[in-house]
Amino acid sequence: MNIFAAIAAIVLASTCVVASTTAAPVTVRVSYADLNLSSPAGRGTLTRRLTIAARQTCAVNAGERDLSVKAYTALCYKVSIADAKVAMEQVMAPHFASR
Repeated sequence: MNIFAAIAAIVLASTCVVASTTAAPVTVRVSYADLNLSSPAGRGTLTRRLTIAARQTCAVNAGERDLSVKAYTALCYKVSIADAKVAMEQVMAPHFASR
C-alpha cells in the first residue's frame, strides 16, 4: 500500500502551485502503514492525517488578513483535500472489494 503515500505526496505537491507557477511545490508524506483501513477508526485517522497534511502544505493560517493569500490557501486546501479523498478511495477499494 505504499502507493498511497506517493499519491498523497504528489497530490499535495501539485495543488500548491495553483496560484503561482514560481512557487516550489511542497510535499508531505502521509503514512497509513499502521492503520487498518477496513475499520472506521483507521479511515478516520487517515482522514485526520490528510487534513493536517493539507493544512500544513497549504500554509492555512486562520489569522491571515491578506485576501489574496487567504484565497490562495483556501483554494490549495480545497483542491488538496478533494484530490486526497480520491486517492484515499482508490487505496481503500481493495479492502472492500471482497465484500
